[in-house]
Amino acid sequence: MPGKTPTDPADLNEQPGSHNPNEQAGSHDLNERISRLESGMRLLMQELEQIKKQGAAPATDRIPDARISDRPAGSATQESHRHTGTGSPVQSPTPAAGPPLHGRPPEPWKPPAKEPVFVPGPKKVIDINEWLTTENLINKVGIGLLLFGVAFLFKYSIDQGWLIPQVRLLFGLLLGIMLLYGGTRTYHDRRTFSLALLGGAIATFYITGFASFQIFELTSYSVTFSFMVAVTLLAFFLSLKQKDAVLSVIGTIGGLMTPFVFFTETGSLIWLVVYTILIIAGTSAIYYVKGWRSVLWVTVVAGSLVYLLGAEMAGKPSLNPTIAGTRFLQAGILLSWILLGVMPVFREQFRISSPAGPDIPGKTGPSVTEAHLHVLTVLMPLITLGLSAAIWSFSQATWGWIFFGASAVYALLALVLYRPADNASLWYVHALTGILLFTVGLFLVLKGHWLFFLLAAEAVVLHLAGTRFRFNSLKYTAHTLFGIVALWLFIRLENQAGELPFFNPKALSDLGVLAMAVIVSLRFTSVQARNVYLFAAHIALLMLTYRELAVLEHGLAFISLAWGAYAIGILITGLQMRNTLVRQAGLGTLLLVVAKLFLIDLATVDAIWRILLFLGFGGILLLLSYFFRPLWKSAEAETV
Repeated sequence: MPGKTPTDPADLNEQPGSHNPNEQAGSHDLNERISRLESGMRLLMQELEQIKKQGAAPATDRIPDARISDRPAGSATQESHRHTGTGSPVQSPTPAAGPPLHGRPPEPWKPPAKEPVFVPGPKKVIDINEWLTTENLINKVGIGLLLFGVAFLFKYSIDQGWLIPQVRLLFGLLLGIMLLYGGTRTYHDRRTFSLALLGGAIATFYITGFASFQIFELTSYSVTFSFMVAVTLLAFFLSLKQKDAVLSVIGTIGGLMTPFVFFTETGSLIWLVVYTILIIAGTSAIYYVKGWRSVLWVTVVAGSLVYLLGAEMAGKPSLNPTIAGTRFLQAGILLSWILLGVMPVFREQFRISSPAGPDIPGKTGPSVTEAHLHVLTVLMPLITLGLSAAIWSFSQATWGWIFFGASAVYALLALVLYRPADNASLWYVHALTGILLFTVGLFLVLKGHWLFFLLAAEAVVLHLAGTRFRFNSLKYTAHTLFGIVALWLFIRLENQAGELPFFNPKALSDLGVLAMAVIVSLRFTSVQARNVYLFAAHIALLMLTYRELAVLEHGLAFISLAWGAYAIGILITGLQMRNTLVRQAGLGTLLLVVAKLFLIDLATVDAIWRILLFLGFGGILLLLSYFFRPLWKSAEAETV
């Protein structure tokens, strides 16, 4: 039409190639949505940056909604360019301020409650220089000299006849009371000095009690024994009150050494056990509450000495031991094993797996079990069984079955303690102890070929279990046991063979052990360990063949034939498997056979055998060299 330009908005729909207004509106709607999403993402990114700077989490009530949230200025500009279907730009309305989301005012953000995290505290390191230059050394040397002075005074007063025995004992009691009073009075101000005085007081009381009964013979057995028990209880009480392990150690030594001081030919074995159990129960309770390792180990050593004294009493006919007293002694040994060998382990397990439980001193959350419990776990069953062996005169086979029973007990404890998420060391140390006891039982019950074969079978089981449960400790134990078996095998290979080659108990057990070693080595993940096992089995098989065939007539010729056939077999196997080590082992064995032909067989075997050996091996080697490369190429083709 005249007077109208092609660019007039009214004639846009008439222009050729122009867009439909509905399509244009839809395109603008899509752009609007995209711009809203971009603005919402920018807001979220800004809030995340603020959270990172402030270290706080956002309140969920304040997260903007893409439909009603305020948009930045850029989005408003984009919104102003939105067109209607007629092509005219419109202004997007500004959203009015409304009520908060979800109809409630925003609440201040509070961080979520966190689980308590236990961090092991730093270990206390003793500074030797500091210890030598402070009062620790001075007060300990001083109290030691004072105790020596008390002992020398007793001795000197006896030699000079100055004081009657009653006065001497009274002087010892007064000195102990003075030290006890001084230690309690100075605890809050001078703790180290106070502990030295208290330890000296306990030691003075023990010396006085010993002198009154053994030297002066002024008090009876029951009175002096009761006095020593009271001193021991006083030491435990002061140790718990003053929170120091030294007093408990002194009390434990004094209490468990009391039976040695008052040992008489008329002593009661039952009362000895009762007294020892009471002392051990007290020290075990102190260890459970305080976790003092020194108290635990002093109790183990001193308690074992007391039980040795009881075993001596049970074995002396002059003391008229009864079967009831011997059984009571055995019961005391087993109860001590529970208190000293089992209780500390479950205390440690409870400390690790129950961070919210009762306050046990030393609890620092999940940590590596202390090594002293591992040593204690292994030693306690051996001490218990050793003390029991000092009491009873059973046969070797009976003791073997007792060891089997003990191994079953420790296997059960390992299952009870199985907590791999908390601490794996507790349960698998018990499992290893059970394996050790089972192995000792095998040595006691079995002999000869059966023992040799079952030790190898045990090593195989340990290897499989270590691989299944991914515990290297079991694998290392199996390697050690297999090393013992291998050493024994090479010793057996030097001995004379049986009557029928390869079909006698000795040869069959040796072959069985070699087969187990080869089979279990194929499951190793370590190539180096596998090669060591296979090489050792290869050498052992050559030696076994030599041992079994050397006793026969023309045995050297049979050995050459057997070694040659074996070498050719593993050489072909190495070619088919494309295994360089196996192929080299076959070639090496063939060279060994050739060296034997020239160095031994040429001078010792009969002429007919010499001719057959040289002709036979020469032809076989030529035939093998002819097919060597085709066999290698066929193996390569199969792998490709």
